[in-house]
This record gives sequence, structure tokens and C-alpha cells, in this order.
Amino acid sequence: MKRGRKPKHWSERKVHDGIRHRLYRFGITTEQYYQILADQDNRCTICDVVFADGGRLHNSPVVDHDHETGRFRGIICHRCNVVLKYYHTVQYFRRVIDYLEVSS
Repeated sequence: MKRGRKPKHWSERKVHDGIRHRLYRFGITTEQYYQILADQDNRCTICDVVFADGGRLHNSPVVDHDHETGRFRGIICHRCNVVLKYYHTVQYFRRVIDYLEVSS
């Protein structure tokens, strides 16, 4: 983004207003962030929700990372990020799938 130009799109405003330090921490440039969003069609890679413009926190994009390694994993919605924060093991989700298949 050029210096002095006001961001037009909400995701650009978010990056402009304070996410740059997170992108830097994970080794991602602003350009890469926008390219990832474009590659994902501005959708969460987990639940496929379209990222919302403005005040809907659960639909806002989040830079997801592994809390143990610090490695960038992708851009997902806030809601999916909260789920991963508490239930971050593959084994847990396998048990959830087994439960749903048996109980359906």
C-alpha cells in the first residue's frame, strides 16, 4: 500500500491499522496476505464462510499459526480460529468425526 493513500477495502484497513506486525512476525508480507486472501476467494479455508466487511467479528479473517512452533498455517475466520485455539489436535477432531458418524 502506498504511503498516504487511505485503504478502500475493509481487509486493507485491517492490515493498515495494525496487523502488519503479526504478518512480519510470521514472515508474511502485506502482498502475500492479499494474495492468500485472493487465492481463497476471500473465504475461510475451514468453514468456507465469506469474510465479512466490518463489525461481524466471527467472519473476520485471522492469521492462524501453530502456537508451539509459531509457524504460519493460513488465514481462517475468527470462529474457526477460536475452535482451533481450544481443540487443536488431529486426534480430537477424529473423535468428533467418529462421534458424529455413530450418532447420526
